[in-house]
Amino acid sequence: MTVIKLNPLQWVNIDITPRKMKITNTGYTVILSATWVTDRPYLTDGPFTAKYVLSQIHFHWGENDMNGSEHTVDGASMPMECHAVHYKSNYETLELALKRTDGVVIVVYLCKLQNKPNEFIHQIVKNFPTIRAANSSVRLVPMNLTNILRPFTEDYFLYRGSIVTSTNIHKIMWVISREPVGVSIEQVAAFRTLMNERGMPILSNVRIVQEAKHSSIFHVCPSGSTYASLLPLPWHSWSSTKDGNSPNTVHASIENT
Repeated sequence: MTVIKLNPLQWVNIDITPRKMKITNTGYTVILSATWVTDRPYLTDGPFTAKYVLSQIHFHWGENDMNGSEHTVDGASMPMECHAVHYKSNYETLELALKRTDGVVIVVYLCKLQNKPNEFIHQIVKNFPTIRAANSSVRLVPMNLTNILRPFTEDYFLYRGSIVTSTNIHKIMWVISREPVGVSIEQVAAFRTLMNERGMPILSNVRIVQEAKHSSIFHVCPSGSTYASLLPLPWHSWSSTKDGNSPNTVHASIENT
């Protein structure tokens, strides 16, 4: 892992509550989408020389609370993982951006268990009975996204990977928050009640974890603080490949979203 210094990452319009919001059970995951009266939220600066517009938020979870995240450290997984998908504004849509090598950025928030329910997640899972069947949607009362997408300007991890679909390999820039999102065990369990297109519960949609062998992993502007930190220190002992000597090995899924 390489420590680098960059300009602060900027989150524009992320604190503006959407005009409309809905969740959709795709039969594979839950997608949260929204529309705004103003411009959509976007990321800029930091490692980016352009605007990356927020497209959607979706979730990954596992059959149990020990194997629910797609990013792991030393093989340790979290109960759930939240992906905020952004596309480069020049390409106008996520579909067009996926065809470009610099088109898509995914911000990752790993989720940890806590006794108290997460209020933002509660507003999502309480509507799961309505979207239990695949390819169903329901509108939500609009909520401020900063309740789950907590903006950070520094002290994050950055690497370039890819996702594989049935037809293409898409290049993705991954940005990983060091601060986890707290969720209750009951809330994670609720995701497993959703059905896929075969009418079976989506017990897991976590992809096979692979080592980021072909990626350089960067720790951007580390703060030195361990408060509420998801990932362990020391940073200098992290590695993007497993060489048998580094005590901390970062693993990243590089398959389909």
